[in-house]
Amino acid sequence: MQQKVRFQIGGMTCQACASRIEKVLNKKDFVQAASVNFASEEAQVVFDDSRTDAAALAEIIAKAGFEAVEKTDAAAEMPSENHIGWRLWLLLAINVPFLVGMAGMMTGHHDWMMPAAWQFVLASVVQLWLAVPFYKSAWASIKGGLANMDVLVTVGTVAIYLYSTYMMFAHRAMGHDGMAHIYFEAGVMVVGFVSLGKFLEHRAKKSSLNSLGLLLKLTPRQVNVERGGRWQSLPLDQVQIGDLIRASHGERIAADGIVESGSGWA
Repeated sequence: MQQKVRFQIGGMTCQACASRIEKVLNKKDFVQAASVNFASEEAQVVFDDSRTDAAALAEIIAKAGFEAVEKTDAAAEMPSENHIGWRLWLLLAINVPFLVGMAGMMTGHHDWMMPAAWQFVLASVVQLWLAVPFYKSAWASIKGGLANMDVLVTVGTVAIYLYSTYMMFAHRAMGHDGMAHIYFEAGVMVVGFVSLGKFLEHRAKKSSLNSLGLLLKLTPRQVNVERGGRWQSLPLDQVQIGDLIRASHGERIAADGIVESGSGWA
């Protein structure tokens, strides 16, 4: 028998993540249909309950690299971080000296850039520690058969880091005199700015969803509907197209429709 379940999804960073979850779920022969909404961070799955259950579907989503919690009226929403965490603060702090150095290079003050050894140390902190969430997301995306934005960030910044590290220690052996041509600042700033952009996007999305949620809470749960020649109070989900609904003075309108009779003012 077909059943429908909704999940609250955590860990999505772009539309490609939503597409990956859909692809993973729709590959299963016991899933009739699966759709994921990146904006609301929700997944809706229609499945055969004789062959699987909601817990197994949540485990499939977890193996794809995301967190899934079955969404019910009683279930609490996933906690969302609307403030800048320590990881992002540290990333921004590491970006400051690189920004100062790049500003100096643009104005002819090349001495503003940190020594190569310090650039290597700070870039190593970023690439080997602070950028780990990008690597995890990229690996999960590749396993799912798709490439999201984190794959591009990972490939680009790791290539910059490895090339700059090699040039820093081997440039003299290659016959280059003077300062090595290193680009640690590019990789550090890409990780920092993308992380900041993700945070701002997440906060704006949560703010919009909270506003929509407050509007939805204004919808009445019970509706006066005419059935069999008399008025009945029914749950909103039992209202059908063509029903006649009565809204008394001071009540909220429960559904879209055409005014048959009555009067009011705003």
